[in-house]
Amino acid sequence: MAAPSPSHSLARIHGALQLPLYDRCKEIKYIIEESSIKDLHSLLPMLLENIFGFNNTQGWGLKTISASWQPYDFVALRDFLSPNGPVMQTVYRLLVENIYRFEFPLKCLPWPSRCLIDEGAIPVLYMNKLQFLTNGQAADYILLNAFEYYLFHFSYYLVNAQHLRAGSYNWNTPTDALYIALVEEYMNYFLPAEGTGVPPIRTASTPLPSSPINSSKASYSSFQGSPFGSPKSREASPFSLRSFMRSGSQQQQQTPTTVEQSGGNQQETWRSETFLQIVAEMWLNQNSLETAQRYGFSPGSNTSHSAMPYSAHRQRFPGMARSSCYSYLRDAYTLPENVLPCQDHVKVIRMLVKHVHYFTNSVRPENISSLHQCHYGSYWDGFKRSAMSQEIQKKLYSFLKHSFLRWPLDYSFRLVLETWLSYVQPWRYFGGKDGESPTHKQETVQDRAVDAVWQQFVTDNLLFFTVLFQLFLPRVFRTDLSHPRNTYMLFRVCKVFSQMGLNTLIEQAECALTDVHYPLRHGYSPNKSFTHPAGRSSTAAVLRIQFAELEGPGFQYQPLFSLECENMIEQLLEDIQKAKAENQAVAAARSTSENQSWWAWLFSDAYYNDDLSPSEIKKN
Repeated sequence: MAAPSPSHSLARIHGALQLPLYDRCKEIKYIIEESSIKDLHSLLPMLLENIFGFNNTQGWGLKTISASWQPYDFVALRDFLSPNGPVMQTVYRLLVENIYRFEFPLKCLPWPSRCLIDEGAIPVLYMNKLQFLTNGQAADYILLNAFEYYLFHFSYYLVNAQHLRAGSYNWNTPTDALYIALVEEYMNYFLPAEGTGVPPIRTASTPLPSSPINSSKASYSSFQGSPFGSPKSREASPFSLRSFMRSGSQQQQQTPTTVEQSGGNQQETWRSETFLQIVAEMWLNQNSLETAQRYGFSPGSNTSHSAMPYSAHRQRFPGMARSSCYSYLRDAYTLPENVLPCQDHVKVIRMLVKHVHYFTNSVRPENISSLHQCHYGSYWDGFKRSAMSQEIQKKLYSFLKHSFLRWPLDYSFRLVLETWLSYVQPWRYFGGKDGESPTHKQETVQDRAVDAVWQQFVTDNLLFFTVLFQLFLPRVFRTDLSHPRNTYMLFRVCKVFSQMGLNTLIEQAECALTDVHYPLRHGYSPNKSFTHPAGRSSTAAVLRIQFAELEGPGFQYQPLFSLECENMIEQLLEDIQKAKAENQAVAAARSTSENQSWWAWLFSDAYYNDDLSPSEIKKN
């Protein structure tokens, strides 16, 4: 039977798109199976734009379809877009030839990446994907292979302003929302905590991507914010802790046969690397502190909803003219864009953070015969170790800092708060029963001391523990601590930072800034075998370079264990006591009002306290 012509296939697709969703998925599956690869090259762009509501199309409602209200449509579309579904099989068929490319608009990329491309500092993710006009300027699109093209559409769907205008869909039950279910399914498939990699593509042969990800990891770090030189000539710093971690997974260009013999298959791992890079780029890189500083935006632009004016609290803390959190707040005014993520966006980010923690912590133990032996294990294990530090860390730091400064002063900030607390506690995310997603694993582990093996993680992520904590304090001072929801957010932070041993790890990391001979003590790999040779250089120099990578040159670090922060904590304790006294007074007034008439109680001040009962007030 002869394959249908492209025009015939397009006509059939147009007809199928008019069917109800359940029948639509079924009919398109048949069309895909009967179409040639050449036909699929024409069909895929139209299909994905229709599914994800691209170019002002309505889309198929991935954010609104739920298992509770539309069970048949939910199952049909989830199977249709699953890692082994018809759409992904179409993608894999188009990868076989490795000659088909698809155009994705440059305007849909995150603002920081567009700025870098405009100035000629092309991120490694977009190398070999940009097309240049005769005048030397970049075209208004990038060329992607089928797999990259699908992932850019899928990840852009979450941040597409066209769909954000419809508001939040309140994804309180993750398994009930279709888009969340697909995100989780993709993470479990492309970043599996168990096994030795993703399943192989079910085709005759599979090429490597157009620009292999892992072969350029060193140059990727140069784009990510080295303080040396111009963006065009930056090189990875040899003093960076992360640079050594990258070298663990970076090898010379190997043939697939060589990689398989070393315990991992680069030809399959590139899909996991590409997946993590694209979702991190599209979901976390919407705001960049480094790009804002390079463009020199004025402090007066885009005033934050929640950032505290410096002068507003100078009278309250007269001795803190250059104290920690307020200097950080003034520096952050230079942000050029206020791309505040929606609540659903933050929920997805927290899912990603928790899953990558599980993914990294699932690395296999290594057998090292000598303490001086540099053994990196398989290519897959190397990718696991570097996944969080290389692909997530810097973008997540900018994402969280921007949200800390600009998120409204309401209870919805708890989503950002829990994302932050999830990142700084990797010791909570181990294992997971067979068949159970680690993202949804119940956190029933009893509180326990933080082991010293996590010293290196705390050192590598010191700004997450110190700068973000100091940015959290101004938000607390500007909220009503007599309200139980605000009190609960403060309680969550205090509970995490009061874990036995954590303050010691943070203090030791800060001591390294003043002691040039301070050693790097432990690696944070759960099997304690992934050590770093950075002891040949001072930890202080390493930390300062890390600060420059995350905050930019000229950053002035304010220690968490300092007199200024101690004064802030003392003031916070006073505010807590005042809020407690206020709540006790309100509770007493409530008890008295029970003997009064309802009319007198209605016009009393106690009525206007969010209708909380005296017992609820006492809990806070």
